[in-house]
Amino acid sequence: MSGYRLILTSKIAPSLSQAIRQGANLKLLISPPWMDGFKLVYGENDRVIDNYCKVFSAIAKACREANRPVEQVCEVRFTKKPLFSDTYKVDLHIVTGPYMHNRDEDDHRITANDFFTYNLIKKSRLYHLVENEYMTVWEEADSVLVWEEYAKASEQIRIQDLREKEKIELLKEASQPIGHLLPIPLSV
Repeated sequence: MSGYRLILTSKIAPSLSQAIRQGANLKLLISPPWMDGFKLVYGENDRVIDNYCKVFSAIAKACREANRPVEQVCEVRFTKKPLFSDTYKVDLHIVTGPYMHNRDEDDHRITANDFFTYNLIKKSRLYHLVENEYMTVWEEADSVLVWEEYAKASEQIRIQDLREKEKIELLKEASQPIGHLLPIPLSV
């Protein structure tokens, strides 16, 4: 899954819980409000942390109930890059929005006059473009949610009367940089 505000994802949280109990593993790629991609698309006034907590807490609870370690079931990565649209993939089924910068095999632009959803099942060129774009951004993500730290942050968010900015800071602190980048060697 990928997204910014997790509005739809928060509405399907019970389905995520059911999938976890049935053995599913999850990957969430999010452009969060403390990174530039979110700010470019939504500015700084969108309230999203409650959606994040609903999704993350449902996942953590389902893992506890299924006696599965949440760290092995779900990885949440945060990216500073803007995402073109929310994308969901279940097994071989991709549901996503329009991609405005691709061309079909006849070199015609793939565009949309209105918002709509692609429901991709067939392994087409578009299917592979969507899948590859997700994996590219996934591999280049900046940080990852640390579930143990999230548990502490979500408890504070739940019991305290916090402003959105304070909630954002707690979730930001519950993440850590991904250490896949090697330091650039100094000249010899």
